[in-house]
Amino acid sequence: MKKLWLICLASLLLAACGNFKIGSNSGNPASVEIEKHKVGATVVYQSGRDGLTEGVIESVEGARYKIKYGTTVATAEESDVYSLPKAGAKSNVKPSDMVAAKINAGSYWAGAEVMSVNGDVIEVKDLFYGNTVSLSPDKILVVRPPSVAGFQKVKAEKEFSTKAKQSKPKPPAGYKPKVGDRVVAEWSGGAWWVGEISGVTGEKAKIKWESFKESELSFDKIIPYPKAETSTAMPAANGYVLVKPEGGSGQWHYAQVTAVNGNSADVKFPDGKTRPIKADEYIALN
Repeated sequence: MKKLWLICLASLLLAACGNFKIGSNSGNPASVEIEKHKVGATVVYQSGRDGLTEGVIESVEGARYKIKYGTTVATAEESDVYSLPKAGAKSNVKPSDMVAAKINAGSYWAGAEVMSVNGDVIEVKDLFYGNTVSLSPDKILVVRPPSVAGFQKVKAEKEFSTKAKQSKPKPPAGYKPKVGDRVVAEWSGGAWWVGEISGVTGEKAKIKWESFKESELSFDKIIPYPKAETSTAMPAANGYVLVKPEGGSGQWHYAQVTAVNGNSADVKFPDGKTRPIKADEYIALN
């Protein structure tokens, strides 16, 4: 009798496995079944790590779609393509879910986190800009686990950068840039780049950038470029710093110090990557 019961149980398990489909709603309210879409259908597809785009299918080749939005044609895998939410449809999302949300007019669906649900009013927070808006269910798209994981990573990176940017680099006491100085300066919105002082007027200096047109900044946004012969102090553990890009040119990156080892330190970047740095490869944030 026991043997017969085990055989029956095994048969039930095999049957259940045979009926399971990837992307099916197998007890996970955030999972979405993968569908087949036809040429001419309007769909939403994963167009970047922080969002999706609405477009029209131009061709189908197996599990790959050519999708047109505006004048651009993109290629998307079937697992990255979704049907548009239907008007009047209900949503089973809950706070902390990661979704795609049509926050503005146009074709873009931004990665977002559900903040609250009140009937047919769903409040979401845009992961990239941090804006909070209230939307109806037809403006919310439940995405598959790989997209959820990607959105969670975007959220973590944004939170890391926001915390790091709460502090700023400070020039040395009494520092006044002079023409010809190589500097690291805040070009815009917390983005620090390398440039050269091309002129000084009062408490402002003109910067000739490596990658942009010349602009003028106040002294508090200008830091002397670190030099090996004068940079000896290592940053404090757990503190935030600006780190010189590998290769020397380009934007300096925000990072957190994870360990200090004599004449070098280990830092972690918003995307989780790590790297050792020397004393002349960072600027402290205060």
